[in-house]
Amino acid sequence: MKKIFYLFAATVVLAAVGCSKDDAAQEEVKYVSEIKIGFEGDTRVTAEQIASGLKFSFEDGEEICLNEYNPDRIGINIYYVYDASSKTFKAKDEVYKLQEGKKYFAMAGSYLSISVDLDDADNIIAHPSLNTNTGLSNIPMITDVFTASADGTVATMHHLVGVVEVPVKLSEDSTNDILGKIILSGSKGINLSGDMIATPAAPYLKEVKGGGDLTTSGNLDIKLSKDAAISVFIPVLPGTYTDAITLNWYRSGDNTAHSTILGGTYSEPKTLVVERGKITKVTERTISLD
Repeated sequence: MKKIFYLFAATVVLAAVGCSKDDAAQEEVKYVSEIKIGFEGDTRVTAEQIASGLKFSFEDGEEICLNEYNPDRIGINIYYVYDASSKTFKAKDEVYKLQEGKKYFAMAGSYLSISVDLDDADNIIAHPSLNTNTGLSNIPMITDVFTASADGTVATMHHLVGVVEVPVKLSEDSTNDILGKIILSGSKGINLSGDMIATPAAPYLKEVKGGGDLTTSGNLDIKLSKDAAISVFIPVLPGTYTDAITLNWYRSGDNTAHSTILGGTYSEPKTLVVERGKITKVTERTISLD
């Protein structure tokens, strides 16, 4: 899981290069080498349930994948890489850059390329996925459509998934205190993670696709306290979950699972509502790591 930071605004520096064609009268193509990415509400995760949301920066070298918003050029991926020194994304390849005046959208998340195509109404859609074991560092996000500009290209990222906050505290009788892993798992048919269909315009998340009996987890290795709870944040597909969801936890270096039903029992589970871009905080859990 990434360390928590505040994302500071940065001045966008643009470098334009051109390539002329045989026709001297043809206007020179101009490229945008650097872009700035902000977040919806200035945060990657905006939480209405707590005083402030999680705010953290991109990591140096983190990639985003862009695609031209053009039905005739879908599936042509362009990569930009985050440069921490300038707090902007720079073109990864000198050959593939954004062209000034053209429309694009960007995605971030745990994939190396964007699978993009057209729906039945010929609208451009993308197919990201919320994979297991990625934590908050690779949750899928998408921008609105923006126009590349030499005057300063700025795009806004929007969340496609929600986050479940699980406060955990060490029980008085526990002799071990290092939590290795915590997992939310759904019974058969509950898709806590998996594939989705997204659009570069509100409401962004168009459809959550099936995935069967999946889990969403975060690898931790953090020291728990008996005096105060420590919150663990786990990304989950948006939805209203009315069936039992199990909270499993593991001592560091041990594959023996301890578990409890989250918010209820198998016969009377508590409804869990997960919203796109929001944190859902569940009841504090006191756990033993023995």
